[in-house]
Amino acid sequence: MHLLSGFSILGFLFQSVSPQLLNSKTLSALKYMFTVLKTSSELSLPLPLSSSYLFGRGFISSLSAFSGMSEILLRDALSQFYLNPHIWAYASYQVQRELYLFLIQYFEADGRFLPVLCALPRIIDVVRRFYSEKPDPRSSKPLLVSKKVTGERPSMEEIRKIRLLLLSLAEMSLK
Repeated sequence: MHLLSGFSILGFLFQSVSPQLLNSKTLSALKYMFTVLKTSSELSLPLPLSSSYLFGRGFISSLSAFSGMSEILLRDALSQFYLNPHIWAYASYQVQRELYLFLIQYFEADGRFLPVLCALPRIIDVVRRFYSEKPDPRSSKPLLVSKKVTGERPSMEEIRKIRLLLLSLAEMSLK
């Protein structure tokens, strides 16, 4: 996934998916994928000294490399997929709310990528381009498939609630 920019490709492909397919079932499957990534990056690596004799030093160094690669994959997945507003801006309010609440819970538990991925300037740019009263026309056009609109923005009240969730991510990154 890392060598072939798998999450960039996945993010690009999901940008062309109809927003109707970004539903609760899809989000549930994506949460599971995230959990697998997170679990693989949380390998308990300081093994006791006696285990290095048991497994050999080569085994432990390969576990360290695997854990490091898992962290890179987790960061790529967060930045290229889960925090990609091009994918989620036209999903239903319920899906977007569930996604951002899920990310807030993750970053509350593990904030190591939070300052990099949810810095205040980035979040403000996302809010300005995708969730403002008058969105940027280059990034927030309705999705068209054969002259039929397939994706609409949530209502203004729902957009305000999504903005609050995004701004809470930025606030967490400042702490």
